Amino acid sequence: MFCRAVDTMKSAASAVCAISALISTASCLQCTACSWILQKANDEIYATEYGNKVLYRDIVDGQPICLGFNRTCTSPEEVCGSIYVKTTKYDQSQEIFIKRDCIEAKECDVSESFTTPVLKTSYAVTCCNTDSCTPAPQILPPENNTENGVQCPSCFLSSPMEKCEAKYSLTCTGKEKYCIAYERTAPFETNYAYAMGCASKNVCTENGALHNLGKPGLLEDVKCHNTTHNQQTKTGHFIWCFFCHDYNVNNCSDKAYLCQPEEDVCVFERVRSIYDGREEVTITKRCGKSNECSRSGIIRSSTKTIFMNTTCCDYNVCQAPLPTLPQANDDENGLTCPACFVPNSDRCLGRSNLKCTGNEQRCIRYMRTEVRESATNTESLHGCTTDEICEAGSSITYAKGHYHRSIKTSIMCSSAVGWRAPLCTIRRSMTLTSIILTLIASS
Repeated sequence: MFCRAVDTMKSAASAVCAISALISTASCLQCTACSWILQKANDEIYATEYGNKVLYRDIVDGQPICLGFNRTCTSPEEVCGSIYVKTTKYDQSQEIFIKRDCIEAKECDVSESFTTPVLKTSYAVTCCNTDSCTPAPQILPPENNTENGVQCPSCFLSSPMEKCEAKYSLTCTGKEKYCIAYERTAPFETNYAYAMGCASKNVCTENGALHNLGKPGLLEDVKCHNTTHNQQTKTGHFIWCFFCHDYNVNNCSDKAYLCQPEEDVCVFERVRSIYDGREEVTITKRCGKSNECSRSGIIRSSTKTIFMNTTCCDYNVCQAPLPTLPQANDDENGLTCPACFVPNSDRCLGRSNLKCTGNEQRCIRYMRTEVRESATNTESLHGCTTDEICEAGSSITYAKGHYHRSIKTSIMCSSAVGWRAPLCTIRRSMTLTSIILTLIASS
């Protein structure tokens, strides 16, 4: 039985058909199918419908007019549904995806959300049950950032060749009290994503509508399943930072990467090195730990001097201010440290005494190891340094994308000593003098 009466039928027969269409288990609705992706660019909102970019002007109840095609649903249990999805990424950019099509009635009136280290997605589904009807506008669940006591194992990957190891937990908020594993695939491994995080109750259920979030233009397939809580795992920060290493700050790219969960700030480091009459200045943007933010000072040996300063910021893709390098002070302060420098070794021998200057109050043993592809370079230095360098301690930088170096610095400090004769030496000299005088007197 068709969902519509033929135009040549009498009005009475048309009425009977219309009533039958609502109660018959063999009848199917006709629904308008379309799909929109809304993005903002240059203060204008553009909509993409199946890959065709059009200006987003025709708005009804806050949504674009659906200019798709009518099709007959394949099951009498299907109704006309509209899915509204808002995704907020780590850099606060947003994308709105609207899809209208035939969907099963049990998937209607859904309002859910889920959060992973890379994004937060909220979606809602509304339906209507007459031919070519327009569903009511969806109402997304309100944003709720109140922690609810649940922690879920979390990770994020954009390549199917890697393994998503959830060694850290994400603190859940609002009604997201369930843990999920989410996978998005597309042909030729494009637009791949695998993530674990927090979700509201019905995200992964049969009528959670998550499988309807795939975008037709990209032939995406979305899957998810519930996982178990992990209260024993350390909570991660999941901050995104820019990565680069260059000699000129203007050459630094703005490519962001997800940091290690134990890293909680974005670091901007500037280093000036003077060795063998040559000077080199480098800048580095990377992930780091908050104890590094006070690393501003000087490391000085007998042949090499390093000036450095580090600034930080603590939110996704933030831009820390350009560090200002400290100034040298050549005034001796009465302290000394053993000093040496070796450019291609992890052991620094043949040390001599170095007179410290300015606010250099500490002795340092500094080693820097840089790994680039298959090459490894290590330099070792002993000398004088400032308190800020010692308090910040060691650091490690992981290779990311075009940032193809991993750099590890090891710092060990001790107190500098006075270069004048120590008190114990004076006491020993006095004791020897007393013995000599006693022997002269007794003779």
